[in-house]
Amino acid sequence: MASKYASIQPRPTKSTYLANEVVKTSLDLMLERAGANRTSEFDVGRLVSNLLRLYFTLEKGWSIVPEFQVPEGKKPDFVLEKLSNGKLVPKIFVEVKRMGGESTHVATEQVTKTPAMTVDNSNLTAYAIVVTGRTIDFYEYHNYRDMLPDNIPQHSGAIPFNSPIFKDNRPKYPGYLQFSAKGDEDWQPQGRQRDEWVGCDLNSQPEEVQAVLMWMAEKGAPEQISQEMLD
Repeated sequence: MASKYASIQPRPTKSTYLANEVVKTSLDLMLERAGANRTSEFDVGRLVSNLLRLYFTLEKGWSIVPEFQVPEGKKPDFVLEKLSNGKLVPKIFVEVKRMGGESTHVATEQVTKTPAMTVDNSNLTAYAIVVTGRTIDFYEYHNYRDMLPDNIPQHSGAIPFNSPIFKDNRPKYPGYLQFSAKGDEDWQPQGRQRDEWVGCDLNSQPEEVQAVLMWMAEKGAPEQISQEMLD
């Protein structure tokens, strides 16, 4: 049975993760199984594990931990720790869902609950990554969400990485998720069209995905947000 994704080709490039045979084979296998309605969370997890290893390397002080232990609730699929002053500190939280399974909405709900249970730090800042099949979504997480400026659309401290509120020189890509509610209230994404969603397509937008992963690997964690940063 031919995959329904066979006609969706990645942009030719020799400088992104698609040039890595292990990552490309993992992606192709996931898409093939999705076309036959046989994809699983394991397929997506394999791809994500191989992808993360390209950018969050031991040489740069990164440790990739699957099924990170938390006191209660769902374990994060991956936690990326950074070596700092002789300690491994959680910096990035990753949630993985199979293609056609639970929605990005559900995955984002889960990933926003994980940092607070993992690190006892009222000033924790971290990045969050949600991968739902072939779509990858990026967020900043701020544990001190009650202190965030009122003009920041966020949910439980999670702010879309590509939100226009940020004025720094971070990588840009089309579209970002708009939260219909602020804070810890129930929320629904306002749209799932390509130009209304924060995520990138792992197969057709490798430059955009790589740019964000490289940024996160270099930064380690976002800075605490101040009003001056937003002006």
